[in-house]
Amino acid sequence: MRGLDTRVMLANARIEQLLGLQAAADLMKWVARFAEADGMTDAARGIHTMPVLFDDELMLASWWCQGQERHAKGLDKAQWRMLCEKSAHANRQGCGLSHDEFIRRLSADIDRAMELLPYHELPDALTIAIDEFDYQTAQQCEQVAIDNSNDGYCCHGIQMGCCPAGCDFPDEYFEDEFHG
Repeated sequence: MRGLDTRVMLANARIEQLLGLQAAADLMKWVARFAEADGMTDAARGIHTMPVLFDDELMLASWWCQGQERHAKGLDKAQWRMLCEKSAHANRQGCGLSHDEFIRRLSADIDRAMELLPYHELPDALTIAIDEFDYQTAQQCEQVAIDNSNDGYCCHGIQMGCCPAGCDFPDEYFEDEFHG
């Protein structure tokens, strides 16, 4: 029955609220996400009538309607670009000025963000990520790491022996230096 899982999740969230459990707020966020996803899925299937189980729950009905609207609008490209730009900025801070490490970290963040997008928004999100942010798939990042290794570079894309993370130094160096 459409919406049953979401309705059960809402009941569990309410029980946790009554018990005063901290997890209730997080569970309620998931209820909202699932109800919206139900609306998007229904819209993608051409179903525009709300599940009967949502009729007497204003929150579920509202979130389901938001999903219907979101499906109709498609990807919010400005919001997606802003999310990618924030991720790029954050990953520039921890990459050690290695372009390969930056791309690997940024691409992993984008992969996690794309897991939350509805299926019909993925092509637009992927196009923006590739064209504007040099996104690479996990397989492409792995191939870059293999190529780097074959060419004498560490896993961070930096020449062996020059990496600030200490790549290519034998373990004995660290034992002598820090424990000796």
